[in-house]
Amino acid sequence: MSRSSPSPSPSPPPPPLPAVLRPLTGPLSWVWGRRIAARNRRFDRGRGVLRLAAPVVSIGNLSAGGTGKTPMVQWTARRLAAAGLRPAIALRGYNARGDRRRSDEAMEHAEAVPAAIVLADPDRAAAVAAAMAAGERIDSVVLDDGFQHRRVARDLDIVLIDARAGTLEDRMLPAGWLREPPASLRRADAIVITHASTVDASLAERVRRI
Repeated sequence: MSRSSPSPSPSPPPPPLPAVLRPLTGPLSWVWGRRIAARNRRFDRGRGVLRLAAPVVSIGNLSAGGTGKTPMVQWTARRLAAAGLRPAIALRGYNARGDRRRSDEAMEHAEAVPAAIVLADPDRAAAVAAAMAAGERIDSVVLDDGFQHRRVARDLDIVLIDARAGTLEDRMLPAGWLREPPASLRRADAIVITHASTVDASLAERVRRI
């Protein structure tokens, strides 16, 4: 892959709420940021973090919305299966409550990676533990949308950034689409730029600075 010359940063997408609510979104964004910072400090100290009985790879992002997590989760699970492991794909799921979208997402994973066991449950740690207790062979776990799901300790934290989305220039919810500030990338082990055919040297340098 060749390096491209520095390019202008893409602009963040329009905010999730209408412009008429902008006087409220700024303060609410600040409150959200403070809440997330306090939550992350708690997890940084190890409070409430559970270690599963198998290595865990987390695939996630900073923003609400899609960045290509589903194909990355499936690619990772296939690589684990090709190495002779039995991966579990654990996603936030509400199948028992009739959430069709989550059911479809779990079915998509199951069809794309038949070598994996797919566990859709709001309590992913409990779902993995229950499957193991029931005799399922699980040698590795892939967390779908796991960057903010910090109750589960992970051995590899992969964060996706959409090259088109202006993520590093965006604001926190609800003023923007960020679930966490860009500074949270510091706890990632690997950062994957999606929807890009060449290396954006400017974006790469901004990520390195963080």
